[in-house]
Amino acid sequence: MAQRVRYVREGDASPSIAVIQAVSGCEDVDESELPPLHDTIDTDALDALFTSWPNPSAQLDGHVRFQYCEYTVNVHSDGYLTLEAE
Repeated sequence: MAQRVRYVREGDASPSIAVIQAVSGCEDVDESELPPLHDTIDTDALDALFTSWPNPSAQLDGHVRFQYCEYTVNVHSDGYLTLEAE
């Protein structure tokens, strides 16, 4: 059965930092113990896609999905991300 977690990024954290924070929280490990996210996805591109999120006036609608640390990660344009684990 899949576990789904919804996470809201904190402060002005970039989307890539939010992914690291969410996964480390779910795994209950320090962020430094996780493999480098840039080995999985181009973190500069991920951050550039959602630089203004959450920004309601931007009228963005979309998400990026990728695998990281046994999770399916969905980064949404509304400032949320979800983690799904089997």
